[in-house]
Amino acid sequence: MRTYLTSIAAALALLVATQAFAESEGRTILLRNVSLISPESGELLTVNLLIKNQLLDLMSEDGIPRSEADVTYDAANGFILGPLKLGEPASFM
Repeated sequence: MRTYLTSIAAALALLVATQAFAESEGRTILLRNVSLISPESGELLTVNLLIKNQLLDLMSEDGIPRSEADVTYDAANGFILGPLKLGEPASFM
């Protein structure tokens, strides 16, 4: 059951990230409650991502006000795949 729920959460996160990227040209998007694995420690982190004009602008464990974004999505603690580098295109799934 837990594996099934994890798979559903991952699929939802993928759907949210894909939809957000498709709509991102010229917009500011906030992805809340994204699960990441820290490359340094291997620790599981929950972060918020702010994407401006298709570039990763901010990644924070602290809350980012919804007023900072044109549109906000809740990743529901799902994972995203791909590189996350500030100032680089947000090219993840």
